[in-house]
Amino acid sequence: MRATATPLVRVLTLAVILVGCTLAQLAGPVPASAHNSLVSSTPADGAHLRRAPTAVTLTFDQPVGRRFGVVAVTGPRGEKVQAGALEVSGAKATQPLRTLSLPGTYQVAWRVVSVDGHPITGTFRFRLQKGAAGLAPSPADSATPSTATPTATDLPTDSATDPPTDTPAPSGTATTPATGGGSRWPIIVGGLALIPLIAVGVVLAVWRGPKAPDSGAHG
Repeated sequence: MRATATPLVRVLTLAVILVGCTLAQLAGPVPASAHNSLVSSTPADGAHLRRAPTAVTLTFDQPVGRRFGVVAVTGPRGEKVQAGALEVSGAKATQPLRTLSLPGTYQVAWRVVSVDGHPITGTFRFRLQKGAAGLAPSPADSATPSTATPTATDLPTDSATDPPTDTPAPSGTATTPATGGGSRWPIIVGGLALIPLIAVGVVLAVWRGPKAPDSGAHG
């Protein structure tokens, strides 16, 4: 009896082990779950837009938490263009934007937390074409009329230049006597220059005068 019972026990033990391994393989994937991931975005990554967006919307394959979510949108000059708080509804996260004013490339950096507490991050970019609809006037455009206004109104400039135009008339009348007085200076300078010459001539005449009689007497 013991010889026949031993093989039966071994068979039953092996069957229990096989059933247990099968159940473990079937039940294994149940507790495991994939992490949340981004499915799509509006605007899409690399999109070239002809109309300025008013918000950036991220869609995930699972719901995301309402806390600790951040979507930062940076403009062509490095300025932040998001406006207000991030709005989360189920698997969608929407970040409102202020009115965009510059064409160019916009960078989006986002971070959300899944329901299971796992944070996920990512980046993408889109480009706003020049002349796109919905663009607000840029600061440079708004400054152009203000700089053009004083340039266009030349009346203050003309009135400011009129007095200098009239001012040379008195200076011209004052220049005429100065010019007349200036014509006397060559005569004065010439007279002063002749004084040394006359003095030299007198000295030479005096120095040569006495020697003429001495030479005659000696001869």
